[in-house]
Amino acid sequence: MRDVGKEDVSMAFGVVYQDAEALRTAITGRVSGYASSTKAELAGLLAAIMASPRDTPTTIRIDNLAVVSQFKTLVQGRQDCTERQRLRSPYSAWWAAVYNAYSHQGKKVNVEWVKGHASSQGNIAADNAATLGHNSGLWELKDSEHNDIKCHARLKDETVEDDLRRVLKRQSAVRINAQWSEQNRTKENISNWKAIDWRATLHIIHNGNSPRGLFTSPADCKKRAHRIKKLHGMLPTLSYMKQWRPDLYPTDTCRTCQEEQEDTRHLWNCFNTMEKQLEGWTDAIAATNRDGKRAHAKAHKQWLKAAKEARELGRPAPNQKEPTFTPQKEDIIWTVLKARIKGLTGICRDGNNGEDWFDRLGEEEPEKQWKWKTQDFYQGLTPKSFTEEWKTIFKTTATIARYMVGRFVNAIEEFGRTEIWNKRCKVTIEWERENGITSMSKRVRGRNCIGNHRPSRSVSIGSTFRQRPVMGVKDIRPEADDRIVRSYLGQLNLDAMERLDSIKFLMIEDRG
Repeated sequence: MRDVGKEDVSMAFGVVYQDAEALRTAITGRVSGYASSTKAELAGLLAAIMASPRDTPTTIRIDNLAVVSQFKTLVQGRQDCTERQRLRSPYSAWWAAVYNAYSHQGKKVNVEWVKGHASSQGNIAADNAATLGHNSGLWELKDSEHNDIKCHARLKDETVEDDLRRVLKRQSAVRINAQWSEQNRTKENISNWKAIDWRATLHIIHNGNSPRGLFTSPADCKKRAHRIKKLHGMLPTLSYMKQWRPDLYPTDTCRTCQEEQEDTRHLWNCFNTMEKQLEGWTDAIAATNRDGKRAHAKAHKQWLKAAKEARELGRPAPNQKEPTFTPQKEDIIWTVLKARIKGLTGICRDGNNGEDWFDRLGEEEPEKQWKWKTQDFYQGLTPKSFTEEWKTIFKTTATIARYMVGRFVNAIEEFGRTEIWNKRCKVTIEWERENGITSMSKRVRGRNCIGNHRPSRSVSIGSTFRQRPVMGVKDIRPEADDRIVRSYLGQLNLDAMERLDSIKFLMIEDRG
């Protein structure tokens, strides 16, 4: 498969036949549409069958095991297949065309699998023919020619050749991600969402137990709910509670410092918690070298095992380089983090904002480099850029660096939940008891002094907590569908959040 330097991505194929001792090229061509090398192999199989003499036993050799196995099921055993099996198989229209060609040939064709890239002269000749095929004409399939296929699904004028259910699930995930990224609360609390390593972040949010796991518990559910609320700035701070129930909460002043309004921003920047925050960040930074050594020991052990197995089997050594790791002083780690994270200098109170590190790197002043806030780490957001940066600093591999960054962010998030939020909740609960505010009184309806009626939550809590998107759904969906089509054609790679079918757990029903 090769991008020919245009918008279109094409896959070429070549068919060669054996004439006495010589291998001669029979047919070359290329196909477009769903970007998959399997499609090129399938088109080559169709071309080979069409070029085979009628009623003559013919053997076709292909190095794609999926095509060989599906040929036996969808062509040779097509009469035993149900309509569901025919329609749900990838490239169903192409397989119908192969069956028609197979029938016209006299059903004398047999397809065998050969190992690819194994110094086979026939395979090498076919690869050379496929390379020349990139300059040949484009093969297209006429859907109307296949009588046993009644349905031909299309997505924005592109024929759906993959499993239709899989495409629809991916389309739903991309649409949901587009709507989620345009919500007010997402833009206000996760403004830099494209620069986030979402796989590591979701691992933190779900505490390593994904929604598709077979085990769950009340503790897991509570932690997951807390982290998702924190991710979207929806924690029940006093500012939120006063807007929601002004009859119960006469003030929204922070119960810890007794000076500022307790909102989501103040929650992680209250000056009375700075000493405690310094302890949490110090412990997390002290653990980075330990995490790196642990990850390096495991990676090095796996590398040695793979090298030993290769020697015993007489295979070439693994392409991966031997993993390395160089511990760094905590002062260097502090300096790098203060240069990248806004607000960390205030926690340290040492006046050092990382300028010396920028001088050594020859980069711009720190104010122009800040992309992250301490609040982002308390929310569990894992920056992508930290992986590459830590890879350079610790002189290690990307896998080890990614593991270290994930462990570091997980430690900061856990500290924020247990040492800042939970302790703040205890202080607030004591204040509520002193003022006669109970869990039962919070649930009583019709006592918010607004016409003896409790309106929907989104009316009184402001745009920060609202789900409503900035753009309308009619504007979002066409752009999302365009992305799924371009991804389908191999013209772009979707983000991690667009590839997750379980993204719905981030959505909260809008009751406004």
